[in-house]
Amino acid sequence: MNIKEVLLILGILLGGITSFAKAIPHPIHVSKFTLKYSEKEQGYRSMLYLFDDDLELALNGISENREDPSEVDISKADTLLRQYIAQHLHVWSNEHMVSPEWIGKEASENGHAYWVYMFYPCSRDQDVRIENTIFTEVAEEQKNIIQFYDRSGILKEEVLNKDRIQVIFKP
Repeated sequence: MNIKEVLLILGILLGGITSFAKAIPHPIHVSKFTLKYSEKEQGYRSMLYLFDDDLELALNGISENREDPSEVDISKADTLLRQYIAQHLHVWSNEHMVSPEWIGKEASENGHAYWVYMFYPCSRDQDVRIENTIFTEVAEEQKNIIQFYDRSGILKEEVLNKDRIQVIFKP
């Protein structure tokens, strides 16, 4: 089973509508990572938006089957996705890397992307440094939008790319 089939099955299982064929790849390569603090949970809830065709290319790059990376077992899809995110998205609080707790994922409403949900347990009073290299290895013009809600609830946004891979937000 290849990555397109895996993503299609995942999309159907998650209730999303996916396309059976990709007519034209999208001309914009972008991801979006949002962090918003939860007082109740004492940490940052995050949402990561990934286009499925970029995700397919990236997961093909880390597939265990190097001779034919498009052949990926559906049972390994979550593992590959988590492995990819662990390699390309890092969050630090007070200069300590914070390991995310996986909440889940779902297909987007348009069926051409996925939302990945994670939780980063850390203090709201610390600087937060984010390093994001998602898809920079598969799309030269990749842009990674970072949205951070400060302690006042004010949205701060930065755009990262292959030449600028990290940003620091003050609480």
